[in-house]
Amino acid sequence: MKLLYPSVAEKHIMSNRQWIQNNPLDAKNAWKKASVKYYESHKKQVNTNTSKYSKDHREWRNAYSRLWQKTPKGKVVAARNKNKRNRCLGHEMLNEWFDGCAQHHINNKQIVCIPLEIHKKYRHNHMKPETMVEINRLAMSFIFNFNNATFS
Repeated sequence: MKLLYPSVAEKHIMSNRQWIQNNPLDAKNAWKKASVKYYESHKKQVNTNTSKYSKDHREWRNAYSRLWQKTPKGKVVAARNKNKRNRCLGHEMLNEWFDGCAQHHINNKQIVCIPLEIHKKYRHNHMKPETMVEINRLAMSFIFNFNNATFS
């Protein structure tokens, strides 16, 4: 039912909807800025809520993920992600394997075996070089037994 005389709040809502339809990119950027600002001011609450939701819904998410991976699009995306990682990574070992080690690519061709706790402690991604600096420094320190290496 359309109102003959909309209130001020309803006029404001209608104008906002119209602006969002006319300016989709600006609206998207405005939402991004607002969500970043909210996250910065409520970081602890957001993180606890997110981790609680993840724990409470783990079984459902895993089941849904398995179902999605069986769809045609899910198969394509899974294959693309797997191939993306395996496409350019070589397997030239620089040191010997030992118990409790993880194999870490220091570049696209070479692998070093480092203790598992070091490998797990520093999150890293080969597609983002800034995340690789610290773990590669520790890996090289471990291999060459530098005195100034700290693993804590």
